[in-house]
Amino acid sequence: MNVTAKPLTTEEGEVPLDTEFDYSQGVRGKYYERAMRAKHLVQIDDDLLEAFPSSAELNAALRSLLEASKHVHLKAA
Repeated sequence: MNVTAKPLTTEEGEVPLDTEFDYSQGVRGKYYERAMRAKHLVQIDDDLLEAFPSSAELNAALRSLLEASKHVHLKAA
């Protein structure tokens, strides 16, 4: 007699995803770096987050720094 165990169900009668997929061959973080590059995400240090609490403020500061560096490079040449 071959008895197949029924998957556990939630109160709503749904089968949880972890019983539907086999993660035994999975690699944690395999696509993490690629995903971070694709989203253009960078990690900002805590002290800078305090100085620039919004992305608009950070972007404005970086743009002004970029503009200033262009003038410095022109004078040095």
